[in-house]
Amino acid sequence: MDARTFADLVAEFEPAFGRVLMENWRLPEDVQSGASGWRSYRESPHSDLAGTVHAAHLFATHTLHPQLLDEDLVMESPVFEHLGVFPDDRRALLAKRDLVRSLAGL
Repeated sequence: MDARTFADLVAEFEPAFGRVLMENWRLPEDVQSGASGWRSYRESPHSDLAGTVHAAHLFATHTLHPQLLDEDLVMESPVFEHLGVFPDDRRALLAKRDLVRSLAGL
């Protein structure tokens, strides 16, 4: 299976699979809704929580796979405006990439 097909499958099934896990873990409904709706955080009834998950996804993807997600795309994502995260704060978080990777043993 090529990388594009795999990414498409993840994008299609991740929200439903995640929702089942969160239900089984008995997480609160707002957490389930926000975390499973992160890809469309603006439409989520829990948009700040969904936006936070979206931002975390951007940071994690860039940190673990910088070749897949350029730093400029992370910096310019509208989710940070939605959350009120200023550019200097974004840069400070991105500057910790090597530290995070070392703590993760990568």
